[in-house]
Amino acid sequence: MNTYIAQIIQLLIFNNGEVTFNFLMEQLHISKRMIDYYLKQFDVWRQSVNFPQIQIEDDKVLLVCKDYEKFFNEFVENYDVENYFLSAPERQGCIVLLIGLGYEKIKIEYIVEWFKVSKNTITNDLLTIKEKLSKYGVSIESKGKSGYYLKGNEQDIRYVLMQCYHYYENSFFHKYKREHLLGHINKYGMDTTNIVTRIHDVLMEAEKQGHEDYIFLALHDLIETILLVVCRMQKAQINSIEKIPDAMVNTLALITSRFEALGITYSEAEKDYLYLILQSAKVSCYNPNDFSEEVVNLTNDIIYYFKSISQLNIFEQSEIYNMFLIHVKSMYFRTKHKIKITNFSDTAISGLYGFYCIAKKALAKVQSKYALTYDDDEVKFLSYYFASLEYANEPSTDGMGNIVIVCVAGLGSSMYLKSQCLKIFDNAFTITISDLKNLNDNMNEDTKLIVSTIHIDSSLRHGVPLKRVHPVLTDKEKQELTEWFFMNRFSLNKESEVIRDVMDIIKECTVIKDQQKLFHELNHYFNPVKETPLLHLKDIFNANSIRSLSNLENLEQFIYEAGKPLLDSSMIQKSYLDNIINVLNQHGPYCECFDGILVAHAVPENDVQSPCLSLGFIKDGFVVPRWKNKVIRAIFILGVTDTESHGNAFSELIRNLTKDNLYQQINEFEDCQLLYNRIIESHS
Repeated sequence: MNTYIAQIIQLLIFNNGEVTFNFLMEQLHISKRMIDYYLKQFDVWRQSVNFPQIQIEDDKVLLVCKDYEKFFNEFVENYDVENYFLSAPERQGCIVLLIGLGYEKIKIEYIVEWFKVSKNTITNDLLTIKEKLSKYGVSIESKGKSGYYLKGNEQDIRYVLMQCYHYYENSFFHKYKREHLLGHINKYGMDTTNIVTRIHDVLMEAEKQGHEDYIFLALHDLIETILLVVCRMQKAQINSIEKIPDAMVNTLALITSRFEALGITYSEAEKDYLYLILQSAKVSCYNPNDFSEEVVNLTNDIIYYFKSISQLNIFEQSEIYNMFLIHVKSMYFRTKHKIKITNFSDTAISGLYGFYCIAKKALAKVQSKYALTYDDDEVKFLSYYFASLEYANEPSTDGMGNIVIVCVAGLGSSMYLKSQCLKIFDNAFTITISDLKNLNDNMNEDTKLIVSTIHIDSSLRHGVPLKRVHPVLTDKEKQELTEWFFMNRFSLNKESEVIRDVMDIIKECTVIKDQQKLFHELNHYFNPVKETPLLHLKDIFNANSIRSLSNLENLEQFIYEAGKPLLDSSMIQKSYLDNIINVLNQHGPYCECFDGILVAHAVPENDVQSPCLSLGFIKDGFVVPRWKNKVIRAIFILGVTDTESHGNAFSELIRNLTKDNLYQQINEFEDCQLLYNRIIESHS
C-alpha cells in the first residue's frame, strides 16, 4: 500500500475522523486529484479486511468509525511493512541504516534489491547521502567490489545512525524500521523474542534497585536507541569516553548483566557509552548533588539571555528553576556526547515561533563558550520550556477535580500542554503531569479527564475519559477541550445540584430548544468565569509608532529617535530611554532578537505608563564601531511595566517577524503603514 494512504489514515485518526482536502494537500504536498486516487485505492483494500469506510462530503474527508484508536491499532498491525512505499528521504535514511548496521559491507546491487528501485535511483541517493553526512564528519566509502561502509569517528557514526532512525516519524514507517532493526540483530545471533519488552523490564528493575524516581524520556525510543547501538557495536567499538560515576556502577552492572542473558555483551567503554545514553534520556528528581558546575553555569547563562531578550522573569520560583536545570542537564549530555534519543520536532511549532527564536538566540550565545553545537530539535524542545513557563505561575484550584496530562516528549512538552489546559479550563482543575508508568499513582477518584499525546489502553484509565492531542494543541483540539469543559462544568462543579434544580423548573414551565446552550448560560451565571485581560501586539503598537530614520550620528540618537513616538505620546519618560542606553553600553546588543534587529527595553520602573512599542529603522543600516562594526537595521523600543503583562504581545511580535522572514525586510519598506500591517497581520 502507498505511503500516502497510511499518512491520510493517520491524519484522519489524529483529527477525530474529519479533515478537509485543503488540509491534506497542505500536509502531504500532493494534489486533490491524487488524494482522491489514493482514497479509492483504500476503499478497494478495506473491503477485504473489513475496515471502516472513508466518505467524501463536499470538501471534507470523513472516517466512518466509532473507535478511532482501536481501528488505528488494527490498521498498523495489519499493514504489511514489506509493501510500505518509502519516500525519498525515508529511503535515504534507511540506506544509511542498512550500511551502518548490516552484517557485512553492503553492495549497491543488494541495496537495489532491498528497496526495489532502479540502480540509477540508488546512485543518486548515495550522492545526496554523502553530501548530508559530510557535515557530521562521516563518509560512505567502498573498496573495490567489497561494498559500502561508513567511515569516521565511531561516536559521530552512531549519532548519524540515531539521526536517521529517529528523524522521519510516522507509525507505519516506525513499524518498518522496527522490524528491520530487529532483523539486523537476529543476524548477529541475538534472541529478539520480546526483546523490547525485556529491555523495558530491565530498565524498570534498575530504576527500582537504584531507588531513583526518574522518568525516561520517550522510553520506547530509548529502547530502540539501545538496540541500534547494540547492533552497531557488533561492527565497531566505541573509544574510551567519560567514565561511569561510582554511584552508577551498581545500576549499570545490573543492566549489563541482564543484557548478557539476551546475548548482548558490553566492553568497559561500551558500558560507559550506555551510561551516557541513559543520562541523555533521563529526567530525574531534583538533587543539588546531581549537577556539575558547568551544567549550573550553562543553565544560568541560558536564563540570562532569555530574560535579556524577553524581559520575562519566569524563573524566580525555585521549583521552576530546578525543573529547568534538570532539562539542561539532559540536553547537555545529549549535545556533548552526540546522542539522539528521539525526535522532538514531532509537532509543528507555528504557535511557538516567538519562544523558538528566543531559544535559538540563547543557545547561539552559549554554544561557543561551552563548545557545544545544538541541533534544531534541541532548540524546539527548549522553546516548549520557555512557552510553558510563561504560564507556570498561574494558580489552579481543586474545586472541580483533577486532570492528568501524559506526554512522552518530556517535561517541557508536558508543561507547555499543561499551560494550554490551564488557560482553556480557566484554572478550575488541579492539573497533574504524569508519565505512563506512574499514571495509576497520579489518578484519584476526582480525576475527570486524561489529556495525552499517546494512546492509553482503557484498562489503565479505570473509566476516566481520554482526549488525545498534540503537544501544541491544534485549533480543533482547543475547541473540543473547551466544549468538554462547558458541557461537563455544570455536572462537575459543587453547585451542580442548584443547576439541576433550575433546569428541572425550566423544563416544567417551557420547552427548551437548546439544552446545551442553556447549561452553558446557567453555568456562567452560577459560576462566572474570571476573565484575564490578554494584551495583543495591536494593543501596544500602532502605525504612528513607526519611523523611517536617516542621518544618524550615533547609537544613542538611534535609540532616542526610535523611542520618540512613545515619548511624544507620554507612554514613556526620557529616563526609560536613558536606562536602555546604559544597559546597551554595559552589556552590548543583549536584546538582539534577529541579525541587526534589537528589541530594546529596560528594567521595569515607574517611567512607563503601560506596555507599549515603537519602531525605528534605517534603510542602509547603522554601523556600531564598539560592537565590532555590527550593522543595526532596526530598533524596537519595548516599554514594560512588569515582567509578565507584555509577554503575549512580545511573543506575537517575534512570531510575526519570523513569518516569511519579515525581519530580513524591515528596513526595505518605504511605507510605514504597510510595514505596520505586515507586522500585525496575523492578529489584525
